[in-house]
Amino acid sequence: MEEIQVVEESHIEDVAPDARAVLLWELSDQVQFGDAQAGGGVWVQRGVEMDLHCVGHQVGSLALPASSWGNAKDGAEQEAASIAPWRGTLEHLARAEYLDGRVRGGEYLLVEYDDACDEPLQWGRERRKDAEQSLKGWLGDAAPADDANLFAAAAERLEALRVENGRELTAALAAMPDPGSQAPIAAEWESAWAQRFHAAGLPTSLRYFTAVRLLEAWKMTQPAVSRDRVVRLALASDVSKAKISGLTGVARSTIDRILTADTLTG
Repeated sequence: MEEIQVVEESHIEDVAPDARAVLLWELSDQVQFGDAQAGGGVWVQRGVEMDLHCVGHQVGSLALPASSWGNAKDGAEQEAASIAPWRGTLEHLARAEYLDGRVRGGEYLLVEYDDACDEPLQWGRERRKDAEQSLKGWLGDAAPADDANLFAAAAERLEALRVENGRELTAALAAMPDPGSQAPIAAEWESAWAQRFHAAGLPTSLRYFTAVRLLEAWKMTQPAVSRDRVVRLALASDVSKAKISGLTGVARSTIDRILTADTLTG
């Protein structure tokens, strides 16, 4: 089984240099529970706060009631063991999210640069200079010495990032546990990318995020991973049939057949 190192936050120096996944935990008397955004009550009590990091990226957080240090430590270790089968998938999704952010940032800067270049020089000189500096900053060491090659270098880098992102999504699918033998991620885990999903009116759990991103990955890459496995995971992660169909293009009738087959074999 994949391993997740469990470390108390006050001893963060104990994180192994080669650790690929780390669950940091902390006992606190001021842990907030409840969901005001969902119209529920909110209260504060003693509990354990956990943050899950994979390959240097935070992927999720969780808070649970805990009455003592030992209770908090046990809870963190249990959660780490529970989510460990998903470590490989979460590692690749974390990288893919980072790459996706790089792509979106580069696309925006490239459009800004292109627009600035189209303006008459006497009006757009400062804007073009700012756009050049921003694009060079995004390219980093890959920025060309000759500004005449800046647009081409950025376009080339964008394409490379898209290819790399596709590889990570394919790997995330390949690492996905079999939904028939492994339960989805616990619904209480909050995704590190919750704000983006909340803004779109979607659930913000890590469980939902993982299922949706894997559906999108399957649609984008069409890898040698069973469509039915991805659909089963999504259904078990509270993704609606309409959402699944919209993300993948799989017909509602096909989703119903997958669901019916599972019911019959179950």
